[in-house]
Amino acid sequence: MKFIILTITLLFSIDSFCVQNMAIIDDEQSLVNLGNVASIYQDINNQPTERIINKHSDHLFTYVNKPFIHLTQTNGSIWVRSEVSIQKTTNSATYLYIKAPQVNALEVFLPQTLKDQAAYSMETNTIFHEKKTQHLDHIVPLPETLHNSLVIYLKVSSSLPVNIQLFALDNTELIKMTLNNLLLSSLFISISFIFLLGGLLLFIQTKHSMYAFYCGILISILMLHLSFHGFFRYFFSIEATNLQSFFYAFILLYLSTLTFFSRCYLDTQLYYPKINRYLAFFGWGNFILSITLFFFPSIVSTSFLLADSLITNTALLGIALYAYGKKQRTQVITFSQEALF
Repeated sequence: MKFIILTITLLFSIDSFCVQNMAIIDDEQSLVNLGNVASIYQDINNQPTERIINKHSDHLFTYVNKPFIHLTQTNGSIWVRSEVSIQKTTNSATYLYIKAPQVNALEVFLPQTLKDQAAYSMETNTIFHEKKTQHLDHIVPLPETLHNSLVIYLKVSSSLPVNIQLFALDNTELIKMTLNNLLLSSLFISISFIFLLGGLLLFIQTKHSMYAFYCGILISILMLHLSFHGFFRYFFSIEATNLQSFFYAFILLYLSTLTFFSRCYLDTQLYYPKINRYLAFFGWGNFILSITLFFFPSIVSTSFLLADSLITNTALLGIALYAYGKKQRTQVITFSQEALF
């Protein structure tokens, strides 16, 4: 019995330590998720780059072994280390594809070729010190490794939770992934416009303000989608810090329109006059905050905005449950009275 327990423990230990630490791109495998071989390090003290991107600092990194890297605590800089070996016999180029929405800054380092100089910088929009073509995500060409491994470092700064996906892929997979992302966004935008057109037609026909606020909700969701996926940065060349402020502003605008829509839908001015005052306070408050963020991005703290969003959503949920419960009680009383008479 002791031998069986020891064997099982040994197997689990071997499995936990056998973590693949390098991705391979070859003729058969043209797309690899580098998150499965990535490790991360949170640099709270913002140490110099040369202290991080060397072999002596490898012990600081912790393997995540996940295809999708998510971090909620973003104090300081987030470093992501990954390793890839390009073993292709064809001459097709290999790229690093990074999906990292809503980050303040992102840099890619290839210490084997450029030492401590950034191969890609989101702030200056340069690859190997040259201007790159605009794209919704971050794409960096990788140099040939001649069957040796290529170590990649990412330095990320963000005031929001960090969500990162890393891929190493060739030309064909790059085109496929880009087209799929654009197709999904186009589908979402098209459906949003159909609902928006329907809401506008209902507003023109009925002149009821509820449909105007319904259109406002759809526009806010559409703007949130465009800002989150980098369309604003692509079309309007908005800086990353302002992009995050726009994202928060559209969240507040969405909450404002949702609050005013709830007022009209529940007809609180007639049936719930006390609740109507609270909804008016939340609606106008979020609207003023959203306008303020558009013109003064740094005047409101992130913690306050998150707290405001949580309080508004909780209040709207509580009011909806209260109105539903009251409606059910009214129906029961009406049914009882009809049964008596």
